[in-house]
Amino acid sequence: MLHEISRFLPATCTKRMDPDLCLFPENIVGHVRTPLFILNSAFDYFQVRFQLVPTSFPDWQRWNMCVNNLSACTAADKQLIIDFGDAFFKGVTQILKNPSVGMFINACYAHSVAYDEHYWSPNSIVKLGNLTILESFSNWYFDRDSVTLVTSSKFLEICTY
Repeated sequence: MLHEISRFLPATCTKRMDPDLCLFPENIVGHVRTPLFILNSAFDYFQVRFQLVPTSFPDWQRWNMCVNNLSACTAADKQLIIDFGDAFFKGVTQILKNPSVGMFINACYAHSVAYDEHYWSPNSIVKLGNLTILESFSNWYFDRDSVTLVTSSKFLEICTY
C-alpha cells in the first residue's frame, strides 16, 4: 500500500504502530534525530479548501464559496474550520516534546508560506512573539534561542505581506 516506504521510516516508529501512521507528523517527529524546524499555518488554505471537505461532498460548491469568502460561511462551516485548527494544535503539542524541534505556527489563511519570499521578509507583518519568520528561524538555526512559537488564535487570520 505504501510502496514499501516503511523500510525508510524509523524502525522505532514502525515497531510501535502501523507504518501508515508513521507518516503523520505527530507520530514520526519524536523519532526524528536531526534538528527540525516546522513552519506552517494551523489553517492552511489548501488543506481547508480541498482536504477538510472532499470535492465529492454534495454541497461542495457552497463550501468552495465559503473558503474563498469567509463571510459566506455558516456557523457550522466556521466551527468545522475551528475544529480543524484544534486538531492541528493537538498534533503540535505532541511535537513540542522534542527539544531539537523549532516551530513557527501561525493562523494565516495561506498556503506555501515556507517558500513565499514575502513572508520571509524582515518587514513581514506576520509575527509571533514579536518575531518574524526570518528572525525566528535564524534564532533557532544559529542556536541563539529555542523557538516554539505557536499562535494563540483559534480562528484563521487574513495575513498580508
